[in-house]
Amino acid sequence: MLHQIRKMIGRAVAIMRNCAPESFFDSFYVQDVNINISTAPEVGLYLDECLFTSYNNKWKDSHEELSINDYAKEAEEFKIKHIYSHIANTEHKEGAVAVWLHSLNHRNYPELRSLGNGMVFL
Repeated sequence: MLHQIRKMIGRAVAIMRNCAPESFFDSFYVQDVNINISTAPEVGLYLDECLFTSYNNKWKDSHEELSINDYAKEAEEFKIKHIYSHIANTEHKEGAVAVWLHSLNHRNYPELRSLGNGMVFL
């Protein structure tokens, strides 16, 4: 579970850049298959929204609804002022995403061999 979101982003980008076949998503559901995944850099990844649907449904009769809607404007201003500028400044200084994208290629997935529409694990 370590770096799960970063691995999901890495896998999606690899597929979109044709570094891995689309059937690569199917390997999510195969047990006992270990594939090294190019982990996306952490720059730019943050929790944008919290949803409390299950909690609110479970406790609707005894608790007040939990929501961030009352603070949506302040949250958006905070993102624009602090988060987005931090992401842009960090990427400008370090270039982690650019380097990762530049290095992402078929060599990142040596255990995959695409055969037509299918995928073979080596």
